[in-house]
This record gives sequence, structure tokens and C-alpha cells, in this order.
Amino acid sequence: MKVEIFLYYIVDLADSYLSWLRHHIVSWTWALSLLLTPCILRNAQDELGTVVGKDRNVEQRDINNLVYLQAIIKEIVGLYPAGPLSLCHEAIEDCIV
Repeated sequence: MKVEIFLYYIVDLADSYLSWLRHHIVSWTWALSLLLTPCILRNAQDELGTVVGKDRNVEQRDINNLVYLQAIIKEIVGLYPAGPLSLCHEAIEDCIV
């Protein structure tokens, strides 16, 4: 009996992890497909070269200045969300439409 419960727990844990991983893979797939567009990739590279340069890595303080890269990320999250956007809602008060 204890082995069955343990196996059920392991399967449930693996399913949760794989579900999380699957959502991230979908998001990264869309990100990479968007960056495979030559003009978008070139603009992102130009912005990184201008803001960060080629001599150092991107740091936290650079993120606010990477406007184009932020727009790409917002586009990916907005167009291809990894999770459901419409959760159940309940009206607080009646209204007439």
C-alpha cells in the first residue's frame, strides 16, 4: 500500500513538472520563432550593441534601456501565453448592459 501511494506521488509530481516545462517550451519556441525573423533579430542585436556593447554582459541596470527587447518579450507573452488568461470571475454587484 505504501509503495502505491509513493508511486502515485511521484507520477503526480512528474506530471506537474512536465506541465510546467511544456508551457515554458511553448513560450521559448515562439520567442525563437519571432527572433528568426531577420529584421527583428537585427534590431534586437543593434539595440544590445548600442545599450550594452560587445565588451560586457547584460546586467540588471540595462534592462530598462532595452526597450525593443522588452517589446519582443511582451509580444510573446501577449500573443502566446503559456497559461490560461480567462479565469472564473464573479460579479460583485448586478449591472444592466
